[in-house]
Amino acid sequence: MDKAGVSGAADLGDLFDKSTAVWISLFAIKALNRHSLASNVVEIKMIETERLILRPTIQYDLQLYRALFQDPDIVRYLPGGEPYSCDYIANYVSKKLAHWEKGFGTFTVTLKNHPEVCVGYAGIEQLPDSHFHDIRYGFLPSYQGLGFATEAARASIEFVFENRFVEEVFGVAVVDNLPSIRILQKLAMTPSSATLYESDDLVTFSIRR
Repeated sequence: MDKAGVSGAADLGDLFDKSTAVWISLFAIKALNRHSLASNVVEIKMIETERLILRPTIQYDLQLYRALFQDPDIVRYLPGGEPYSCDYIANYVSKKLAHWEKGFGTFTVTLKNHPEVCVGYAGIEQLPDSHFHDIRYGFLPSYQGLGFATEAARASIEFVFENRFVEEVFGVAVVDNLPSIRILQKLAMTPSSATLYESDDLVTFSIRR
């Protein structure tokens, strides 16, 4: 349910130049594809939308997740409501990497015209020990209110539906997180009675393939 920050930028230019950032993305996807082909699942590619590039999250994206999950305004709607520790975030990113063994998961989102600039994440993951799959997204404050979350989330849903990974995608938001709820509605999701998380202050939506 990690709808982070539908509250600037994690610019990897401090670490890599533009060409290096693109090379790292392609290298990571090639590595994932080697696993995908061995596992007989769909080949993983970068997804391009009108303004964004979505690529599978990799270890180098830890800086982005730290910027997101240590921002008090962004985490207020997440479990605990407080900034997360570096250890927690590192473990969190590791789990996102591992989820791609299923052939789908969370994408890191970059600007199409500046792929070295990471602005957020979006993707669908399966809940642990559950048959439910839900949409996750989070964007840095400087890139909120621009429609990026909706654009990336829609592309993520299309990816899992077109490749027949899941039949239904859920979206869960805190009742007071109106921007996140509006995003779920823009994704053509409708209210659902399913219970993905044990909490009275959540609303659940879903969309079927």
